[in-house]
Formats: sequence, C-alpha cells, structure tokens
Amino acid sequence: MAAPPVGPREVLTKFHAEYHAAVQAGKYQPFKWPYRALGPYLLIGYLLLPPSRSRAVYLLRYPVFALIIYLSVTAIRECRSPAVTVSYGIGLLNAWTILWSATFLIFNDGRADYQRIERQARPDALPPNDSDLVQNEQGETSALDGSTKDGLRSLHPMAEAPQVTTTLPDDGASADYPEVWAAQDPPDTDETY
Repeated sequence: MAAPPVGPREVLTKFHAEYHAAVQAGKYQPFKWPYRALGPYLLIGYLLLPPSRSRAVYLLRYPVFALIIYLSVTAIRECRSPAVTVSYGIGLLNAWTILWSATFLIFNDGRADYQRIERQARPDALPPNDSDLVQNEQGETSALDGSTKDGLRSLHPMAEAPQVTTTLPDDGASADYPEVWAAQDPPDTDETY
C-alpha cells in the first residue's frame, strides 16, 4: 500500500502524474481553447446572422442546438486539465452554453422575440454644422443659438440643470439628531408582545 502524501506539493505532483498518464493513454484530452469551446461561438454566430424571414434560417436553429449539445457534452466527457479550477471551468462553460442555447434557440426564438440594438443618428441631437458656429473674443466656439460645442455634454438633457447642494443647520445638535429619533421611539411599556 502506498504511503499517503506528506504535503500539498506531493498531492499536486501525484495529481499531475495521473493526469499526464491519462492523457498519454488516450483516456482524456487536454482542453484547447477555442476548439473545445465552439458552442458559445456557434450560438453567437447564429444570433448575429442578418435579420431575415427565411424559413431555412429559422429551421437552422435546431441543428445548431444539436451541434452545440454534442460539442459541449463531448468536451465535458473528454477534456481535463491539471488545474482544478480550469477543469471546473470546462464543465461550467459547457453547461451554461447548453442552457443559454436552449433559452435562445428552443424556448424562445432569439432572432424574432428580441430586438436588435442598432445605432442610428437622431436628427434632433446632431451638433450644429460648422457654418452655424461663431467664435467670440475669448476664442470660445459656440453655435448661433448660444449653445457651446463641447461634444456630448452640450447634447445631454441635464447639462443645463442646476446643481443642488444641501447644507445642515449649525444649531449645535449632534450629528445623529437624537431629538428627531426620540419622537419616533415606541413608548416604554411593561407589556410583552
């Protein structure tokens, strides 16, 4: 019978030796990024397809989901790492990939049930044209309507809002205001609730 390990270095040495022996024997494979993490990329790639009403793209979600499950399950079953946290991450990454793929591809139609965020220029929020700018004596550039051209700050709706400051009265009361709290304390009674 083998003697138990004496310290943590011996435990790690034994664990690494068992890992390398299993990889050499072909029992496990080392985790290789991004080859063994193709599931999330397939999901993102499918969701990034241009919007269309194509029936083929709609039905493509089922084979994509099946491929994601296959890749994730084989990665969980076949891949290992000498580091415990990386091995845990392999299982976690692939399990979450299966769950999110089911959410976006099976339980919901991720291409139709959700809206894309597309950047569009708002005509009312455009900065003034250079022909509408005037330079004053101090060298500051401003628009003919009086607004200054300083990037997005001039377009922000709260840019002109006044700053509100609060000052406490200096009447000698302590910082925790015991006179306020005394009015809110329950009366002292002998009754037990």
